[in-house]
Formats: sequence, structure tokens, C-alpha cells
Amino acid sequence: MIELNVHLDGSLSHDDVLRLAKINGIPEGDILTSRFSMSQERLTIPDFLQYFNAPLRLLENRDSIIYATYSLFQRLHQDGVRYAEVRFAPQQSTDDGLTQDQAVQAAIDGMNAAKAETGIQGNLILCCLRHRKEDQLNIDTVSTATRFLGKGVCAVDLAGDELNHPNSEFYELIALIKQCALPFTIHAGENRGPESVHDAIRLGAKRIPHGIRALEDDIVLNELINKKIPLELSPCAELVTCNSLSLNVLPLHDLYQKGLLFSVGSHNMTITNTITSQEYAALKHNYGFSEEEIIDLILKEIDMAFLDEAEKIALKGRIKRDLKTFVRSL
Repeated sequence: MIELNVHLDGSLSHDDVLRLAKINGIPEGDILTSRFSMSQERLTIPDFLQYFNAPLRLLENRDSIIYATYSLFQRLHQDGVRYAEVRFAPQQSTDDGLTQDQAVQAAIDGMNAAKAETGIQGNLILCCLRHRKEDQLNIDTVSTATRFLGKGVCAVDLAGDELNHPNSEFYELIALIKQCALPFTIHAGENRGPESVHDAIRLGAKRIPHGIRALEDDIVLNELINKKIPLELSPCAELVTCNSLSLNVLPLHDLYQKGLLFSVGSHNMTITNTITSQEYAALKHNYGFSEEEIIDLILKEIDMAFLDEAEKIALKGRIKRDLKTFVRSL
């Protein structure tokens, strides 16, 4: 199983929260009064982003970042994941004196510790943040990604409040990312309509997290299909975080048959109350995918990953023999 759409800060387990509170000297009772998980209700992205305030308090030093990343990769492996690209915004971990480079190195150290114990492979995608607009923190994130590319970092992302900060505010930042030859993704089509997805395509995004508002415009949807630009979807979480009342049920099987490329991930395991295997199980039990189709989708996800061709071939060989067992277990 492959996981291409999971955020570190939105995926801290209950045990992680208690451990990290102790590391940070925060009273357990204080941290447990914070909200880490949302109820099943539709929220705008600005409202949804408020759920990140509490976990971000816990990711402000090296030991915390190492442990949180280690724990996430451990839990992903226990859930059947064999390769993961985890999103992480290092600029959100600098208030207590860490540089972005130090924050990223800590996350890589945690990831490598999990790999040494379980064999899980992974990379980080570093997030630039929409509410920062073109300020120095986003520029520093791009610089950090350039230094760590191929050393535990595989790409950068533009994430955050799409509703109030559309893609048009980030043309210069995207130009810098391209100049640095960094692969990049753009969160789009969550609260803004299909025009946001079209803009992300035009800007050159290699993958688009969510993007489901493209379903409202056949021209944009066909553009995704024809240009083979994958969406990163979370079937269970999507209906909570996408503010589009017309999307009561995602026509995922129909889109798969039409040739739309997409990955299946957990997005934010704690905030949206899901795990990767649950998202795959939804394909089987709620969306009409056969076991053979889910296996095909997983193999296609490897082709979507930010890996070189030799790494993709090796990963396919490593997981292929276990795919049928995994899919039957869903």
C-alpha cells in the first residue's frame, strides 16, 4: 500500500499527544482540552485549519519532531503502508529557535529511525503556506527543500487557506520553485471551484491534492485525464473537508474507468478520523472497486510517487507479492 497524502501535524495519535506534551513541558490536562479531531460535518478550509493549532504547539523542537515522524511512519507500516510521502511545514516549527533546515533534518531522522526498524520507505514533502503569501518563510522553505532534495525530501507543496489566498497570489513563488527544479504539488479545488484546479494545472503541478471541485467542470476534468495529472484523494475525509454540497458521493469508480489518475490517502489521520487502509476499504465496500482494480490503482500510485524509475521498479517488485493479501483483508 502507498500513502501519498498524509500530513504530519494532522496525524498525531492520542499517545503521541501525551508523549509530546511531556517532551514540551505542557500539562497533560491542558493539552487534552484542545481539539484534535473533528466531527463529521462540512467545514470551510479556514475553519478546518483551526484544528491544526493544538498539534503545532507540540512540534517546536528537535526531539518532538523526531518522535512524531518516527511514530507516524511506524503506524503507517502497521497499517500496511510500504512507502509514504509525508507532508510537513518546517516553517511552523521555528518559533522556539529551530531553523527550517534543523526541523527538516529532525523529521528525516525520525523517518529513518522508523525505516531501520520496519523497512518502510518514505520521503517528505515540504509545505509552503498560503497565508504567508510571498514572504520570506515560504522562500526559506523552498531553499531548504533544494538543499535536502534527494536526501529525504522529494517535493514541495502549496497548502492552506485556498478560499482567501487563491493561486494567483503565488505566481512568483511557483516561478522560484520551478527555477530550483523542485517537483511540486498544489492543494486546489477544495473550497474554490474548478478554476482553481485549472490554474494549478497551468502552473505545472505534478499532482493536485484533493481537486475534487474539478468534477463540476467537464473541461477541467478532461484536462486532468488527458494530461495525466493525478489527484490525491481521501474518499472518507473528502466529504468532510470539501465545501461543495453537490458532491454527496464521489463517483470514483466512474472516474477510474474514464482514466482519471488518483491516489488514495488518509490526509490527516487524527483530525479527520481515518487511516490509510480505511480509505482503501471504502473503495472496495462503498465505491464498487474490484480487488483487481484496487491492485491496479496501487501500482499506478507508485508511478505517481516522487521517485526515480529504478526506485519505482524496485518498490513494485517489493510489494507486488503482498498486494493480493492486503486487498483481500480490506
